[in-house]
Amino acid sequence: SSRRRHTRCSRDWSSDVCSSDLDPAQVKSGDYMLEPNHGRVLWTLSHQGYSHFFAVLADNKAILNLDAQNPEKSKLDVTLNMASVNPLVPADHFLPLLKSERIFNVAKFPTASFKSTKITRTAPNKATVTGDLTFLGATKPIDLMVTFNQSGEGPAPG
Repeated sequence: SSRRRHTRCSRDWSSDVCSSDLDPAQVKSGDYMLEPNHGRVLWTLSHQGYSHFFAVLADNKAILNLDAQNPEKSKLDVTLNMASVNPLVPADHFLPLLKSERIFNVAKFPTASFKSTKITRTAPNKATVTGDLTFLGATKPIDLMVTFNQSGEGPAPG
């Protein structure tokens, strides 16, 4: 396409990304913070088997301390703002219900968190991140199946 993307990037305009790398082995070690406009937690639950509700947590913070030479030694810390829940349905009663004591109890538990304890590479661009999820005051181990999409510098905000 000959159309240029509207960005403040000084790279090749024919690319969808200013500067990217699809090879996880080329990523530099360091601390990476989740860009708040691109990080979402999407979840679903069955409504008594009739349908599925989808919701999103949009206000999240995450820091990945990446060891590029030894990805298994990397660390991931995530904090979810439970009050940012959006049920993605127009039902006026559902959002207050989600935030209430019956479901997320955001007054008592405003955040949930995940801290990695182990990272296992399962493919060149995939891994299982094992860690502790603290939700509603209880901490339990969980596994996250993650995929490396690409790295790079995107357009400058604004």
